Amino acid sequence: MPPTEHRINCTAREIRSYQAGERVLRRRVKPSGLCVYDKSTGEEVPNLTPVKSPFGSPGDRLVLREAWKPCNWAEGDPMTIQFNDGVKVDGWDATEEWTDRVYEQVCIELDAKGCEVDEHTGNYIVPDGLIAWRSAQSMPRWATRYTPTVRRVTVEQIDGVWWWVAEVEG
Repeated sequence: MPPTEHRINCTAREIRSYQAGERVLRRRVKPSGLCVYDKSTGEEVPNLTPVKSPFGSPGDRLVLREAWKPCNWAEGDPMTIQFNDGVKVDGWDATEEWTDRVYEQVCIELDAKGCEVDEHTGNYIVPDGLIAWRSAQSMPRWATRYTPTVRRVTVEQIDGVWWWVAEVEG
């Protein structure tokens, strides 16, 4: 059975820290009402409700998505997308349907902002910063820069995390 993929929204800084090996762990606070420790005694109590990790099980993949915007496209060429930190990725793996849909959205956006079309090339004349950033939720799977594999999932008491460990983890 192929691994399950879980989509997680990140910032460009988080992606770079994962790629550089500076960050290897992601923590989530357990939903309230599901107590693993008795507050009065500090003793562990059986968890009456099973908690499913939002990051899946060992072997699953995490698809780390981030803000992006389309740039550098022309008829017949793949659309290039740019990330918040300036890195660009060519869309050779993009489906034609996805490229056409984004191209149509961008054309509507540029028409609404009054951009002119170059009469020789037929392309829009777009000043820098005019195309809006897209949210991480709309990022296509093929454009992700980093897709780690879950190695283990544990439940820890939040009081057990030192401030300097939390700072290092981001």
